[in-house]
Amino acid sequence: MVGALRTYCNHNLATRQVNELIEKARASNPTDRLGRRIPSKANPKLASDQVKQLIGLYEQGDSIYQLSRRFGIHRETVKDHLRRAGIPIRPGNQAKLNDADKDEIAKLYEAGLSIHKLALRFGVTDNPVHNALKERGVRMRSTYERL
Repeated sequence: MVGALRTYCNHNLATRQVNELIEKARASNPTDRLGRRIPSKANPKLASDQVKQLIGLYEQGDSIYQLSRRFGIHRETVKDHLRRAGIPIRPGNQAKLNDADKDEIAKLYEAGLSIHKLALRFGVTDNPVHNALKERGVRMRSTYERL
């Protein structure tokens, strides 16, 4: 009985053992479950010419996602580079619709095409089409008016 009590009552020993394990873990390199060393992943730094190339590609129409994959950096890092350069960030799929597209969308919607069919035709989701119609002042059809 004394041995059992000593196990539960000797907090200093248990605390010391836990602290030793924590220090040992901090001192060693990180490993996976099989004991292999996990390499640390350094964030790639872009050289100034790479940042200029990134900005040029974005201005030519590449998406933030495409640039993040191409340069091996996170999407937010791409946005940070663009913001620092004073480049406005395009809003998602809406960047694919220019004024001529929006005019054509309004005309086709009034001719009877649905928002979904227009989205498929222009390669965007329904939201940019709906926003383009609102921007052009097109009256939306009710559920009962749909063809």
